[in-house]
Amino acid sequence: MIQLLDTHQQSNDVLLLEMWGTGGIGKITIAKAIYNKIGRNFEGRSFLANIREVWEQVSRQVYLQEQLMYDIFKEITTKIQNIEKMRSGKK
Repeated sequence: MIQLLDTHQQSNDVLLLEMWGTGGIGKITIAKAIYNKIGRNFEGRSFLANIREVWEQVSRQVYLQEQLMYDIFKEITTKIQNIEKMRSGKK
């Protein structure tokens, strides 16, 4: 996996790494180790763990979006009021 990610560094494309599997087998530990090893090579980066669990909590969709924006841009440039408005592109 590290070799694949190292190869991708030559590109300016967005890289999204997703892992799934049975609970308790160390997915987050592995993902965090990879993030810590190669994350500094990316201008904008974010590590969001347990997205599904957080997403399913009331009003946490906006939190995840704001956290992602903050991690990448170091500020929340737009206050996200409503996730459905963001999806449809309306203000």
